[in-house]
Amino acid sequence: MNALQLVNEVLMNLDAEEALSLDSAQGITKRALSWVNTAIAHIFNQSTSWSFREGRGTLSTVQGQEAYTFASTVDVDSIKFINYADTGQPLRYLDYEEWFKRYHLFGYAPSDLNLQERPGCYTLIEQQLLLWPIPDQAYNLEFGYQKNPEILGADTDTTAVPDKWHPLIVQGALYFGKLFLGDPDATAQAVILNKGIKDMLSQNRRYGGRTPGLRPDGLPISEV
Repeated sequence: MNALQLVNEVLMNLDAEEALSLDSAQGITKRALSWVNTAIAHIFNQSTSWSFREGRGTLSTVQGQEAYTFASTVDVDSIKFINYADTGQPLRYLDYEEWFKRYHLFGYAPSDLNLQERPGCYTLIEQQLLLWPIPDQAYNLEFGYQKNPEILGADTDTTAVPDKWHPLIVQGALYFGKLFLGDPDATAQAVILNKGIKDMLSQNRRYGGRTPGLRPDGLPISEV
């Protein structure tokens, strides 16, 4: 289901009028869209091992450019590797403190050195990748990461959560909606949501046979 379809499923369950479009959504439609996005984020955050969170990306360097900004859907803290696409040769990761000590300790930034060669290491700060040495030409890099939850807004926006679990997104949105509206059924809705997440975990191909209802780190799924 796309964003409009998910929102209309929520509205239908709340006996509210369905929306023709999410453009300039107001009132209950705007709230329903927010609840859908909250439900998607909640599902994403229940495990770091969801197969649908795994992503691979590429970027091309620019001669003389040190910094590159990742898309907001890339969880920078989860980046597993950065390699040269042609050879598979990995770049070495340096934490920012070590990076700072190496290249800023003497009062200059890497760009001040005007050293342009094939990059050999990198660091990450906020949503940015910093390369060193600064690329002397265009290189194709590939990287592995985990996806951040999407923020749906337009009618046709979609989520990485597999189609078969879209009804659970609706159930999650209903929970957050009923909680907001002070509906006493919110407690029962939380039970439905938690059971659905346990089912997701038990069927996730990367879950490794762990006891359903536990996160991969062995801790219980937090109560909603």
